[in-house]
Amino acid sequence: MVLRPEAVRQRLLKLEQAISRLEELGRGGGTLLRTDFREAWAAERGLQLAAEILLDTGNHILSAHFGESARDYEDVITQLAAPSSTNTYARA
Repeated sequence: MVLRPEAVRQRLLKLEQAISRLEELGRGGGTLLRTDFREAWAAERGLQLAAEILLDTGNHILSAHFGESARDYEDVITQLAAPSSTNTYARA
């Protein structure tokens, strides 16, 4: 697999959008999130989407740049945090 910078950029833009919407939900204060199930579910969905984008992007980088395969989400995080991955990526 080849690292596609444009694909990473697009995913990061989606992440920025998710974060912006989560910030909007947070501006109402925690009370609304605790009392309105729709707001709480919207926040939960936003967090799920942000996590999915992060993990998908991390998996793409692992596979394309490092030639590594992640078995699960935990593996994506563990492999990206490994000294060999971060040192290689920092030099690239």
